Amino acid sequence: MALPALARPDATIPAVGGAHSVPGSIRSDWVVAHTNLKAAAASAGVLKAPLSCTAAEVVLMRVPDACTRVYVRGRYATGVITSMTTQPVVQVYSIFFPNSGALPYTGTDAAPVLIKDGTVRAMRVDATTQAGTAQTVTLIPSTDIADDVYSYTDCPDQVGWDLRGGAYCLVLVKTAGVINVGAGAIDLQAMFTN
Repeated sequence: MALPALARPDATIPAVGGAHSVPGSIRSDWVVAHTNLKAAAASAGVLKAPLSCTAAEVVLMRVPDACTRVYVRGRYATGVITSMTTQPVVQVYSIFFPNSGALPYTGTDAAPVLIKDGTVRAMRVDATTQAGTAQTVTLIPSTDIADDVYSYTDCPDQVGWDLRGGAYCLVLVKTAGVINVGAGAIDLQAMFTN
């Protein structure tokens, strides 16, 4: 079935004082933020000091210019997982550093090592305190949105989290997901908006 005719909302924007006023929005595509939500959870020490994370599954993400918020969702192969014993739980961090022309890490883009000398700082942004409740990424295979390849969970927070000016972002697993029936990978995606 074909879609209905394309709506042209820009044709109906009223002119104000002879000029059109058009609200703007910026967003990134969905990118992988963590490659394995079933992997061992980060230790309490790493959750408290996220710059010390060296887990290969964690992806250090640069926040796109003009973006201020982040959303996350789980992604898994459609039709492979039917139920979970334990849902994965994550914590989201914004990474700050004083020199916008420098990098907050040494090494390479493919294998970054975050600097821990006090010039680079992390702040948990998915809760109001470090000890606040972490975010459950709930897989419900019977109702999650799906395409022919992947199924996608709801975002734990529908308004996303303010990154408070951080230039990078990372997500750590507090509780690893455990599949009850089925098998396969569960990764975490992130999308940045303004």
